[in-house]
Amino acid sequence: SASINFTNEDSLNALDCALESIVFNGPDLDEVVADPQCEAVVRKLLDHGAEAYVPESSKYGRADALGRAVSRLQDGSVVIRLLLDHGANPNPHVASQQDSPLFRAIRLGKPQTAQLLLSHGANIHDQFVSPGNPGFLGHPLQIAMEDDLYSWRGKDVRTTCLLFRLLLDQGVDVDAPWRNGRNGLHAVARRGLLPFAEIFLEFRPRRDSITNALEAARARKHWNMVKLLENALEETSFRSEEGEDAKDEVEGSQSEDPQLQDQGNH
Repeated sequence: SASINFTNEDSLNALDCALESIVFNGPDLDEVVADPQCEAVVRKLLDHGAEAYVPESSKYGRADALGRAVSRLQDGSVVIRLLLDHGANPNPHVASQQDSPLFRAIRLGKPQTAQLLLSHGANIHDQFVSPGNPGFLGHPLQIAMEDDLYSWRGKDVRTTCLLFRLLLDQGVDVDAPWRNGRNGLHAVARRGLLPFAEIFLEFRPRRDSITNALEAARARKHWNMVKLLENALEETSFRSEEGEDAKDEVEGSQSEDPQLQDQGNH
């Protein structure tokens, strides 16, 4: 057990090195690595006492075994569960990346992996400083949506909806501000993204959030979004700015069209 957990000059032990070799010497970086390539190796190392978490690795700006698995293995991989069940830390911060396994799963569009991490204690209320914008604190809902719109990874609508619902179910504040004091409902309204707006409305945003989103949708002429938000103001239970119910709860209406509207208009 002592030798299997010996760390090299980069504070990587046998488990870290094995995963690094399989993950980064395998397929191209835009392909996921199949579980069978990792599972047998990981099980054998863990069964022989390998430690699933080496605290010192984050000091060197390196993701640990869990971070590598989240990045490259399929969504909800059994290897990720194995690592978490054997003590992998779901909340490490890699100093050079200002990242965590949960935010990595969100950014890569892996809702099952995100759920696994949350069930093992990942911090849903964590925030990080974006490497591209050091003065900006990232928000998990924003990460879920913005990479869908702007990243080459291109998560599909269903995946982003699953991530939104997972995060909101876990207690992320639907009214939490993003950039320039705006919030998620405002962001999706100004882009005309109906499926995303419907999910936000299910979690009862404040009246002022709906009103601000409505103004943004009107300014961009997203008329289907305007109709949805107008109906929300009339028919949906929402919170006042103080967080109290402003109306009796009534079943909110939802758009029947599951597709995005006017996604190309930013």
